[in-house]
Amino acid sequence: MKSCQTTLYFEVRKRRDLYLWLSATPTGPSIKFHVVNVHTMDELRLTGNCLHSSRPILSFDASFDNETNASHLRLIRELFATSFGTPYGHPKSQPFHDHVISFSYVDNKIWFRHYQIKDNAIDAKAAAKMLSQGEQPVELIEIGPRFVLDIIRIFNGSMGGQTIYTNPNYLPPNLLRFEYLRNKGTTYANRKLQDYQRQDRSEDLSNIPKNPLDDVFNDNDLPNENDDEEEDDENEEVFDDDEEEDDDDEGEEDDE
Repeated sequence: MKSCQTTLYFEVRKRRDLYLWLSATPTGPSIKFHVVNVHTMDELRLTGNCLHSSRPILSFDASFDNETNASHLRLIRELFATSFGTPYGHPKSQPFHDHVISFSYVDNKIWFRHYQIKDNAIDAKAAAKMLSQGEQPVELIEIGPRFVLDIIRIFNGSMGGQTIYTNPNYLPPNLLRFEYLRNKGTTYANRKLQDYQRQDRSEDLSNIPKNPLDDVFNDNDLPNENDDEEEDDENEEVFDDDEEEDDDDEGEEDDE
């Protein structure tokens, strides 16, 4: 810790929430971030690589210099430059750059990316030839890791002190989990409510008064072929009974 000007401290809570403290020691200021969307190099299988002690190029998008943004972004930029940059004339630094650290401010969050600088040209002549052919002599290959920093607060002291900035768009992870579980818990209540509404609709349909015009086109009032056949059978039976009675009367007369 001798001659240390900045400190990066990772804090884990509940084995699921990761926080990052960025502090200028020993007087401050300090910034507290919530680290989200973390993806490691092994998880993404990124192919980029760089030397351990090489100097990085720090890239900040235009949002950090935009005059419309508050001054807290300029303060964050200065702390990032002090923390990730290599001090001038450091004995272990290399005299070249082979990787880039990018900081982008999107959706009120800071997106961190790390790239390798790959030089495809041997010298300036080869680079000019590649440019004339429409090729890029330098390309970036992502090294990783990836993560997003959500600003929580900025303090005037080291790891604490008076609050000088609070992010109004920050939502604690406990609140987000509570909202998720509450929305998930209303699924059963919504299903039961739909059942009750369906029962009410069926009862309302059963209480609809009968339309007097429904009997106009009732099938029971139309002539049925089966009924005609039954009437014909009855008439034939009656006719047969009359013939039998006539035959009996003739037989009695013959006997006399």
